[in-house]
Amino acid sequence: MNVVKVKPSFFFKILFSFMLILYPVIVYLGFNYFSMQNTTGIILLILTHRAFLLHKKQTPLDKTIFLVLLIAIFLCLVSLLFKSYNLVKLYPILMSFGIGSIFILSLRKGHTPIVEVLARLTDKSFSESAIPYTRKVTKVWIVFFLINISISLYTYMFS
Repeated sequence: MNVVKVKPSFFFKILFSFMLILYPVIVYLGFNYFSMQNTTGIILLILTHRAFLLHKKQTPLDKTIFLVLLIAIFLCLVSLLFKSYNLVKLYPILMSFGIGSIFILSLRKGHTPIVEVLARLTDKSFSESAIPYTRKVTKVWIVFFLINISISLYTYMFS
């Protein structure tokens, strides 16, 4: 019988990715049906674990996510210290801002658009004629992140 061995880090990456997708739901349910303090503590543990897994990564995306995680950890700690839990709700805004910043910065002169970098990773026969298209797709992603930040900020402020 073949037994598939799964590395613990892979398991935690999947778990953390799933929790990031459900972050707003976790905060909503946790704050409305459980203790805000306990929910913030659990979120703090999850963010700290993810930051620990990322701290040695060197890609620009990993560095940005690590920085955003550190800010989110700080916000959770401040929330717990002052018992003001609105700061915990800022994480989706920070994440969109961080990743959106990578897309914006990749469009600077002399830099490779992030979509082109991702395309080259998956397609070894990447055509030079596709470069203008990747710049356009990068701009579309920037618009997506700006809309996402706007919706998240509105939700944070008025909901």
